[in-house]
Amino acid sequence: MGHGASEGGAGSVTITAELDRRPSRPPDYAAENSALTALAEAMSMNPDTVLQQLAKLAMDLTRSESAGISLLEPGGGGEAFRWAATAGAWSPYRDGTVPRDASLCGEVIARSTVLLVKNPERAFPVLQQADPRISEALLAPFYLGGVPVGTLWTVKHNLDEQFEAEDARILRSLARFASAAHQAGKALEMAKAASQQSELRAQQLVALAEISTEFFGTCDMEFVSIYGNAAAMQMVGLADLEQVKRTPVLEFFFPEDRAFISEEFFPRVLRDGHGKIETRFRHFVTGEPVWVVYSLVVLKDEMGRPTGLGTVTYDISERKKTEERLRTSEIRYRRLFEAAHDGVLILDPATQKIIDANPFMTKLLGYSRDELVGMELFQIGFLGEAQASQDMFQTLKEKWQIRYEHLPLRSEEGVVREVEVVANLYDEEGRTVVQCNVRDISERKRAEANAQVLMAEVNHRARNMLAVVQAVAQQSAKLGDPQTFAARLSDRINGLAANQDLLVKNLWHGVDITELVLAQLAHFKDMIGLRIHIQGPELILTAAASQTVGMALHELSTNAAKYGSLSNSAGEVHIEWQSSAGPDPVFSMSWVESDGPPVKPRTRTGFGQTVIKRLVEVSLGGTVEIDYAAEGLSWRLQTPGSNVLVLSGGQ
Repeated sequence: MGHGASEGGAGSVTITAELDRRPSRPPDYAAENSALTALAEAMSMNPDTVLQQLAKLAMDLTRSESAGISLLEPGGGGEAFRWAATAGAWSPYRDGTVPRDASLCGEVIARSTVLLVKNPERAFPVLQQADPRISEALLAPFYLGGVPVGTLWTVKHNLDEQFEAEDARILRSLARFASAAHQAGKALEMAKAASQQSELRAQQLVALAEISTEFFGTCDMEFVSIYGNAAAMQMVGLADLEQVKRTPVLEFFFPEDRAFISEEFFPRVLRDGHGKIETRFRHFVTGEPVWVVYSLVVLKDEMGRPTGLGTVTYDISERKKTEERLRTSEIRYRRLFEAAHDGVLILDPATQKIIDANPFMTKLLGYSRDELVGMELFQIGFLGEAQASQDMFQTLKEKWQIRYEHLPLRSEEGVVREVEVVANLYDEEGRTVVQCNVRDISERKRAEANAQVLMAEVNHRARNMLAVVQAVAQQSAKLGDPQTFAARLSDRINGLAANQDLLVKNLWHGVDITELVLAQLAHFKDMIGLRIHIQGPELILTAAASQTVGMALHELSTNAAKYGSLSNSAGEVHIEWQSSAGPDPVFSMSWVESDGPPVKPRTRTGFGQTVIKRLVEVSLGGTVEIDYAAEGLSWRLQTPGSNVLVLSGGQ
């Protein structure tokens, strides 16, 4: 009240002492208590209206024409009083402001007592503008925690009305209530501001959550769902927010994981206030697991009281699939690494030392894996001296791959092998490694050498065979007409071919004599066992002997079919062989015919006679006896076993 005191000051208008001299009515405590009870109820129901009701009550109880509450607030140039509540004739002046140092209310607070003033416009000229004018004003200060916060005032405009001591008592009582009402109002304003701020934050968070691609959700302290954003619904296959609210939080998890979530994870979050795990949600449509990083935090109000729980959940299904593929790849790689038939060394290019070796490599070198790990290449006889190893690492930085051929590699036992090496530089799980694949080519080189020897042998044998064919052809051409020559040459070459097949089949290591006989008599196979009788032990002829004996058998069988015991229906042939015992065995073989046409001695010697007599004796270093007895031809061979047999321990 008032906008600037006059030079006479507030003392010229203060008449508080007159209250004690004026007659006063008795207190009406019942009415006063009833009014205060109503105020208390209003404070609990509508605290923002209490100050206005308090001003009206002060006016009524003091029988005034105007009343109000002025609150001390900070202003632009200092503190000022704001008329926070007004009643009666001065109601239109509500929310007006007055500087503290120029206000009658400031005088009241400065004196910290109830003041009664008369015609205050004399000290505070601004009140001269008030309408209606003040006859008397009664003011009481009120405080919060000893700090002045405002005044409660009542005004009489009628010159015939005066305040009494009872009015001062009522005003003091109501001023104490004003303190509580003002405090409640402040708390309400703060609560409203906090509520608005919280609501704004919530709205902002919801807006952010709705555009987020991550799972946002909230639930109450009983784990009943309250909110889930669009990404949450999409992640687990829920249709809308109502479906989210009907779904208990535990049902979001994969069935096999729920016991752990409810019995261990949730209690831990409630105890610690937060928690994070990797777990699986259940897709409500497909039933498939959805791997997530699930973060849960307890939400609290401004007083620190838990109000619910919130989550930000990240879908890591693709990461899990990638990890699974990597695990599978690692398992497969490890299996290949362990089972490879090439040596594998893994090295650290920074230290140039071995960090892993597969079993084949340890076998190749004669070291255990533990012994190899930590060694350098030159220490295991690899690439020679240390400088060569360093050169390899330097070259790998530029080319990423190096190939070495025909390297000697000495094992721990001193065995020298020839190897091929391919060294590669790789990035492996965030680090650089060198992988050396080492192939033992010693056996391959020996095989290549053997193949070359074999090719030379084949070439030699082919030339020999061609020489034999050439000789057969020349001898066959001396007899008979061209047609007879062609037939005889064809038969003899077929006989040689049969021998050749057996030699190839046995890799030129020799031929079983039984197989040789059967091959040369293949065109008489129906007679074998009936008219052709074969008897002898299991013996192996050398490659050279099998060709000679085969040619002799071919000529004997051909002669028997044309002129001898196989030319009629009753003749027989007995073929026998044997090898004597002892350190120098003698091999013998015979061809004896019987029951054929009468044999006539030969008047001339043809190629067939040359083969079965002279060729056999010369080639096998033995003797051949031929008897043209009338009952049938007999042919007998005898030669040292070492000339024709593959004996145990060599030829």
